[in-house]
Amino acid sequence: MDPFESIKQTFFQECDELLTDAEQGLLAMELGEADDETINAVFRAVHSVKGGAGAFGLEDLIRFAHVFETVMDEIRSGKMELTDEVAKTLLRAFDVLADHVAAARDGGKVEEGRSQGAYSELRGLIGGEDEEDDAMGGGDEDFGFVP
Repeated sequence: MDPFESIKQTFFQECDELLTDAEQGLLAMELGEADDETINAVFRAVHSVKGGAGAFGLEDLIRFAHVFETVMDEIRSGKMELTDEVAKTLLRAFDVLADHVAAARDGGKVEEGRSQGAYSELRGLIGGEDEEDDAMGGGDEDFGFVP
């Protein structure tokens, strides 16, 4: 097996574990049983999926995981309240995130309407920040840089 493909296969095996952990955390969040560590664990799992996807240039997965990660960061930093509606939105979006991982592994695509609908729901939770800033991981203000 090509070493690159072997590394990619390992990434997808790790994704399976990360998604399992994230799903357990999200279910705890929905039940109101999540503590800070649970929220941080979900954030880290999604962040790791996004980072690995970046190493392989999996743009659809990167884009979706980024907005999911941003919502989790807002929750863990206390900028967004974890309401029942937010938890339900995250669970719906999680299914799409898992679909993106499967599609990337299998060389397919997630149905555009399903992916875009969940993406829009997540963006709506964070106020629909500028598309370019969102795709690039945040605006210049995130780093204290003003051109």
